[in-house]
Amino acid sequence: MASIQKKELMNIVDIAATTTGAGVTLEKLNTDYVFEQIISNRTGDTYDTVIQHSADGTNWHTLVTFTQVAAGTDATELKFPTTAVLGHVRAVCTLGGAGDADIVVNIHYK
Repeated sequence: MASIQKKELMNIVDIAATTTGAGVTLEKLNTDYVFEQIISNRTGDTYDTVIQHSADGTNWHTLVTFTQVAAGTDATELKFPTTAVLGHVRAVCTLGGAGDADIVVNIHYK
């Protein structure tokens, strides 16, 4: 049985601005993926995180959208894509104002 793999798409302590993570090239296609967001939102404003995917690493399209995280809220959420995942993925976290949070976004796959 294949073991579960994990890649980190974003890991920022004290995120204070809208941030686009670096694109990650997927080693395997046509497998099941799970995206995980972990936010510790101490005093910041709202955070909206999406996973984007791309066939060429240049033209990006939204794949999954996490639930908005409100000020002073901690959240962990898993998202399962409902469409085929293209060969490159990245996380984009949009800050709704001034912020002070830690964010980690991972991809899990077999």
